[in-house]
Amino acid sequence: APGWLVTAAHCVGQEGWISVQATLGSKDSGHPGAVRRTVTAAVCHERFDPRSLAYDVALLKLDHPLPADFPLLRLATTEEISDLSRGVAALSAGWGRVSKREISRHLRKARVEVVCVGESGAPLVADLGRGPALFGVFSSVDDYYDAGKDEMVELCHGFEARSYFTGLRGLRRWIDSVIALCSRAPASCAAVP
Repeated sequence: APGWLVTAAHCVGQEGWISVQATLGSKDSGHPGAVRRTVTAAVCHERFDPRSLAYDVALLKLDHPLPADFPLLRLATTEEISDLSRGVAALSAGWGRVSKREISRHLRKARVEVVCVGESGAPLVADLGRGPALFGVFSSVDDYYDAGKDEMVELCHGFEARSYFTGLRGLRRWIDSVIALCSRAPASCAAVP
C-alpha cells in the first residue's frame, strides 16, 4: 500500500528501534530525486519468534504515503506462491553492509536460486509470468563477516552462503488487517519501539 512497507520483524522487534528512514525510487541512496519517508510505526507479526526467526515479518507505517504514480510492488498471489518451486531464479536487493561500520550507498542486488524459500528485510521478488511480485523478506544468512579483518567476505568470489527468507504465504490477511486497523485506529500503531 502507498503508506506501508514490508520488512523483517527482527529489524524492528525485540530491542526496538530509534529511527527508520526509507529511501525509495533510486539505486543511489544519496540521489536528490530519491523518495524519502520516515517510519512512524512498526507492527511485527504476533507469532514472530526472535530465536527461530519464525514469522520474521513486520509492516512499517510511513509518515506520508508514496506519490500516486510511484510504482508499488504487489504481493504474490496464493497461486504464484504455490507455483514457486526449487530452482526458480528470484531477485533480492538492498543497500547492504560493506563493512562493520559502513552501508553501501548504491543499491546492491543478487539473483538467488530458490532452494527452500544481503540485507535484513530485503525483498525476495520473482516473476512467474504475471509481472514481478513480492514473495518474501530476507531474514538471515549464513555467517560471512570476517571480524578479524573487519570486512565482509565477497560472496561472489567463491564463498557460498545460504540466505533465508520469510515467505509471505498465508500472510496476506494479516497484512490487510494490520493496515485496516491502523487506518481506523492510528493510536493502535503508536511509534513505540
